[in-house]
Amino acid sequence: MHLAALSSKPKIIRMLLIAGADPMIRDRNGNNPLHLSSEAGDLQCVKALTTPISKSEIQEAHRIYGHRSLDKSISYLRKPPQLPFDLEIRNYD
Repeated sequence: MHLAALSSKPKIIRMLLIAGADPMIRDRNGNNPLHLSSEAGDLQCVKALTTPISKSEIQEAHRIYGHRSLDKSISYLRKPPQLPFDLEIRNYD
């Protein structure tokens, strides 16, 4: 998130927040992303960091980016990938 703040990428900041990233983590100089955005005068990133996440944003992110990782894990466990029946034969070329 620090890199997104330094690079002026408010959309990436929002996606990281929606994904559960912690905006209070500090870098080695003690700055969090809000400090960096404020220091640079980047109002869009400051707004991205301070605006509460709405339910519609979460739903939109889920619609655009697909299933959550937990959903993928569950679907994998329900039907694990099948190996080709001729796998051993193919290895003896």
